[in-house]
Amino acid sequence: MIYLYLLLGYLLSGLGYVVYRFLIKNKITPRQTKVYIYSIVGLSLLLPLLFLQGVPLGNFGEEQAKIIAPTAFVNEPVLDKALKSCYDKVNSQEGLCHCEQLQESNLLYFQPNPFYDFLIKNKTAIQKGAIGVTLIIILGLLMKIAYLIYLIRTSEIQKRAVEGKTYRILRREGSFMAASFRLWYRYILWHPSLDLLPKSEQEAILMHEISHIKNGDTFEQIGLMFLQVFWFINPVFYFIKKELDLVNEFMADEFALRKTGNPHSYATLLVKLKEQQQVGLTRSINGGSLKTRILAILNPQQFIYMRYMPAIVTAVAATMLAFSASTAPLMSEQYSLYEEYCFMHDEHDKTGKKIFCRACLYEDLQHEHEKAGEDWNKLVEHQGHEHR
Repeated sequence: MIYLYLLLGYLLSGLGYVVYRFLIKNKITPRQTKVYIYSIVGLSLLLPLLFLQGVPLGNFGEEQAKIIAPTAFVNEPVLDKALKSCYDKVNSQEGLCHCEQLQESNLLYFQPNPFYDFLIKNKTAIQKGAIGVTLIIILGLLMKIAYLIYLIRTSEIQKRAVEGKTYRILRREGSFMAASFRLWYRYILWHPSLDLLPKSEQEAILMHEISHIKNGDTFEQIGLMFLQVFWFINPVFYFIKKELDLVNEFMADEFALRKTGNPHSYATLLVKLKEQQQVGLTRSINGGSLKTRILAILNPQQFIYMRYMPAIVTAVAATMLAFSASTAPLMSEQYSLYEEYCFMHDEHDKTGKKIFCRACLYEDLQHEHEKAGEDWNKLVEHQGHEHR
């Protein structure tokens, strides 16, 4: 079930980010930070798929019949009299179940659950909202790509070779000084006013933008937008995105300094350009937290965990693996209980019925899922015939 997959992924990403935030942040290099963040995102997407694939999601049978529902009268002394009374009352009723003999332990008594009722009532609205947000995100991505294409076609283009690579300089006025992106070629947006700067400062800006292109930051931004389609209600996503944006700026600053030299001159240049804005999907020299970047430039950090990074990633991966193995079955059980409640809720609304046989309930649910699968197969087959 997609909801369980997403929820477990959210929990895993939160676990990985907490380790990063409180144990290793500011102690590893920017490049190692990206490796770590990519690792926890990849594990958060992969592990739920592996573990939830092995547990039954809505496939009810004998194993599900062993689940203890919160609304069931099952072996609790305080309910003995109530159970006996209900059992005596319904055992003679026809149509309650189709078992050979009604078992006391299978007796379920429907009781309203406000949270489940809220989910049932708003299920359609929630699904439509999720689809709407997904379409908005995808549309936003397409509009940004279209705008970049517009910039390419309406700018004065100059080619420049740097270290054996060709970069296309897009010279144009705009609400930016310098920015970069990569589509089918490597592009650097360049405001004409930058030509008035000393050659050393122009070179520093150019190296910064080249670093963003070398590191594939445009493709990372596109990937994050696709990830947002699934993680738009996951708060960890926005912390991760912010962290990656800052790390990309650290790496670009480091590259520019390595090529041009003077940290104080470079920090002054960043302050000089701080008023400018960047274009969507581009990476700009004035992106990220300016204060944090300047402090990192003037006071380089000593990274003490560099040698132990593989061990850190391995330990976090093992923790996430264990968490997935222990949590996935519990989540599946809770979802089974939710579907059990939905079925009883619908039957109660239709007939007023409050007492159910658990074994028959799961058998009816199994038939419902099989019927839904058959209907889906018929729909696919029908569409296939129409296309022919």
